[in-house]
Amino acid sequence: MVGFTDDRLDLARELLQAARDEFARAEEAKGGAAVIGLRNSCGKGWLAALEAVNYFFLTQGVPVSELPENDRGRKYFACRYMNRDLRRAYIDMRQTFHVDGYYEGIVEFDDMPRYFDELEEFIVSIESSSGNGAGK
Repeated sequence: MVGFTDDRLDLARELLQAARDEFARAEEAKGGAAVIGLRNSCGKGWLAALEAVNYFFLTQGVPVSELPENDRGRKYFACRYMNRDLRRAYIDMRQTFHVDGYYEGIVEFDDMPRYFDELEEFIVSIESSSGNGAGK
């Protein structure tokens, strides 16, 4: 989409950094504060993924007013607009940050740096896929 501008990708990067910062504080904390911090960092990571995904949908011609507002809608749009690799990466981000990290609290501290790197790669993939009609 020529001439498309939106700050959602920048916001995704800011949220990723906020998630990393929250995680660093969680690593220094003890007990329950560490667990809460870890879950909060996962929540911010998921928000970063959502902003990147919304950016992608907008670049595919989806009007802002039609952006999905729930998981079911995002899954439908992911199937409709994303290629298989991008769709799988989105599903992985959802599972890691939203389900395992935030809701279930079952991610391990040692794994988080890798998960953040994968989220950063996902954001870069969104950016590189957005301008070239990367739909199915």
